[in-house]
Amino acid sequence: MDAELQQISRNWRSFALALERIGADVRPLIIDAPADDEQILRLERQLGGLLPASLKTALRVFSSRVDFRWSLPSDLTLEKPLHQIFSGGVRWSPAWLQQCNDEKNVWVSEVFNCADDPYDRVWRNKLAFQAVGNGDFLAIDTGSPHSEAVVYLSHDDGDGHGRVLAPDFITYLLLSSRLGAVGAEDWQWLPFISPQSGGLDPDGASGRAFRAALQVVLPAP
Repeated sequence: MDAELQQISRNWRSFALALERIGADVRPLIIDAPADDEQILRLERQLGGLLPASLKTALRVFSSRVDFRWSLPSDLTLEKPLHQIFSGGVRWSPAWLQQCNDEKNVWVSEVFNCADDPYDRVWRNKLAFQAVGNGDFLAIDTGSPHSEAVVYLSHDDGDGHGRVLAPDFITYLLLSSRLGAVGAEDWQWLPFISPQSGGLDPDGASGRAFRAALQVVLPAP
């Protein structure tokens, strides 16, 4: 697990350096110290339940606060099917997790509140960890003790709604880090979805083309 977490941060740093070289706007990468037990307990009290194990591990072993964001130069347009990609980022902290779920819960209570509607049900039993900024969210499935899948929640019939990107939070970070945390709007990461697994595939044809276009060389695992 420690090796995976170290690989994630190395991948982010490799993307940051490559993006800076091509003139992208790259915010300074922030990886704070891990959270202590009291911070974890306080966050669980605020959210009203236990954190998914993979998220708790990331907070406790890796970092309590991460902030990595970038935007491509305005004059750079990638070739299809990557032509809609313009930014990426990953961001979490106890305060942001609380705010993110407060926002998600408003959508559930005011809009997606029909338990019999298949679209609305996707929004239920989810712990949001990233607000996309357009009303959508990345979230972890908390509806089953045997599942911590990372799921996309769209508020407007987006093609990514309900898509399972990875089986758990740390696997999601590892896969996403090989794409520089691209997105998080669904139309930015949909080109990297595997037709076989249905989840993120950072090493398929689109992933390789993306890194080549940005001149990113990832460190060896």
